[in-house]
Amino acid sequence: MEIKHGAFRTEILPDSSPKHIYLQSIDSHSLMSDDFFNRCKEDVLTFVTSGMACEVLILNTGEPFTDADNGDLLLDFQTYCEKLGVRVTMVLTSEANQYKDTYLKPIKHLYDLNLQLVCYDNMKRLFSQHSNKTSDGSGVLHLTGKPNKVQRIGVLYQCYVDKVSKNFQSSAWLPTIKNEWVDGILKISDQQYKDFITVMNTNSIDGVNVRTNPDLSNLHYLGIPYDEGMYAKTFCSLINETWIHEPIHITEKTWRTIDNLHPFVLMGSPGSIKYLESVGINCFREYLSYPDYDEFQRDHNSTFAELQPWFRQIIRNCIDLDSLTAERRQEVVRIAEANKRVMQDLIGKNKDKLKKFYNLSADRLFDNDILMSS
Repeated sequence: MEIKHGAFRTEILPDSSPKHIYLQSIDSHSLMSDDFFNRCKEDVLTFVTSGMACEVLILNTGEPFTDADNGDLLLDFQTYCEKLGVRVTMVLTSEANQYKDTYLKPIKHLYDLNLQLVCYDNMKRLFSQHSNKTSDGSGVLHLTGKPNKVQRIGVLYQCYVDKVSKNFQSSAWLPTIKNEWVDGILKISDQQYKDFITVMNTNSIDGVNVRTNPDLSNLHYLGIPYDEGMYAKTFCSLINETWIHEPIHITEKTWRTIDNLHPFVLMGSPGSIKYLESVGINCFREYLSYPDYDEFQRDHNSTFAELQPWFRQIIRNCIDLDSLTAERRQEVVRIAEANKRVMQDLIGKNKDKLKKFYNLSADRLFDNDILMSS
């Protein structure tokens, strides 16, 4: 059972009217379950029966396309609140326009902000997390998360096959013995897997879980805290996002990389590069052998064999960045510094929107008790 973190908050507005804030998750996965909405209903009913005004704000930092049993639970909650005269407002991540014509269409008050970015900034404050400020390292940092997805263990294995694992510093944990999901993705023999993890185990780092549970098999890592020294010791990053199929989903994995001044190659949903470029982030494509790598055709059914050509493009692009001449390195360092300024500007704009939109301070979205559960 994975540990997932969410927060229930009650805010009092300047006019003293109560407002319930349901920040359903602080990582990329949703908590919109029966229990979540039952808790919401109990809170709403308590306020209404006591004669107090109540509004409900759901901040969805997660994956709304897969949330809430195709939306049935969410729509049922909206109906429940309407019967009690309570307004429900839902705020999604900034890619929300992809979802507005799906099951969320019946939601009457639906808005979008870059909540993933705002939450990343908020969590940094809570954990007193520092960011890397240097660009002197070498090598490619590859923070994979749990490698039970084809793009995660797949690109690791492709690095091994191409004999370039030494160029990458990876955070991945891998089962000692080949299990069912490894077999389902890679389809290799027990000996091949044993040889693979022998190489991987000599080239792994623990910067991600250094201050969290070392057994990542039972932890959904929040993205913070982390050891910023990982970024100082390496030069660029391979960002292995939550998924590689539509719709676009940008998480703390990407923002953390930009925040730590790393040039990057992004392995994410189709269109992710164009989305980042549309908000002002330079994705370093002019320095890559395969600048249009994000256009590779892929979906949630893509197999390892089908994705191998893409993995090779990704790996080549990462090595391109790490192999730049000193002069070209300085160019991309300046771009990385500019990207961080763009990111900080985006944080400020989103905080302002949240405050104007709902009188809510984006600097205190989470209570300190989240520190105790992490």
